[in-house]
This record gives sequence, structure tokens and C-alpha cells, in this order.
Amino acid sequence: MTAVPLAAVLAARCPGLAFAVEDDTHLALLQQVYADGRAEELAVVPWTPEQKRAFLDSQSALQRHHYRTHYAGAEFLVIVEGGEPVGRLCLHVGDGALNLMDIGLLAGRRGRGVGTRILEALLAIARDRGWRMTLHVEAHNRAHDWYLRHGFVLLEDRGIYRFLGWTPS
Repeated sequence: MTAVPLAAVLAARCPGLAFAVEDDTHLALLQQVYADGRAEELAVVPWTPEQKRAFLDSQSALQRHHYRTHYAGAEFLVIVEGGEPVGRLCLHVGDGALNLMDIGLLAGRRGRGVGTRILEALLAIARDRGWRMTLHVEAHNRAHDWYLRHGFVLLEDRGIYRFLGWTPS
């Protein structure tokens, strides 16, 4: 029996959203989502816009390669709202845990509840399946406190990253 992809289960729990399997046709979107997520951090770096873009595109490609190399069986998804790609979602299931590897939205799509709907749906899926949920987040990232408000707790301080976990009650 083949397991139903998380994308299908997630779409059923998130009316108005769809989740497409990421491929090379999404490269510009993935680069922009990555760049938008790092914009605040790079605002203080004295590089030209071209230097920043080259750096961000390079880092985006390295991240994508790392995820695909080290997370066999992960789902790499494009978040679609109203027929328009608005973000990315990377998920990996293993050892009784759902690992939220990455969630990111285009800057203009943030603050509208899309991320919260997805996170709450993921928590419900994990609860239904008896999985714990884990993720890494940078300590200075605004999402850090967002995760804590959703019941995640610090499992380990890993330098720049905080390893957070959630357990179904």
C-alpha cells in the first residue's frame, strides 16, 4: 500500500490552497521566496543589489541541493493560492516525526494567515497520526515566537539555529 502524499492530505485541510510538486519551472519563485526571507538580514550588508541577488540565488541553490541530498523521500511543494504560486513548503517524515524543513511565502503574501493555516493543518495531521513535529529556526527569525505560540518548545540550542519540537497531547 502506498502512502498518500502529505500534499494531498494538507490540501484537503486547507481550502483555498493547493500544493504543487516543486520542479525546475518554479526556480524563479523559489529564489524569490528565499530572497524575501533573507531581505531584512541582508539590508545592512554593503553590497550592490546585483551582488546581493547573486549571493541569494547561490544560497537558494545550495539549500535546495542540500535538502534533496540529505532528506530522501521529502516533499518539496509550491504553495498555490487562487491559482498563483505564493510560497514553498518542504516536509520530511521519519522516525515518527514530521519535520517542517522549510516554509516560506513571498513578502507580499505574508501576514494574511496562509502560513498559520498551513501550520495548523500540519499540526492536526501530526496529531491524527501520532507524530511529533520538529523544525529548525534561527533565533532572530520572527517565526521563532510564532512557533512557540503554536506549542513548540525548545529541544536544543544549536548555535544560530533553535531546534524546536511539538508533541501531540
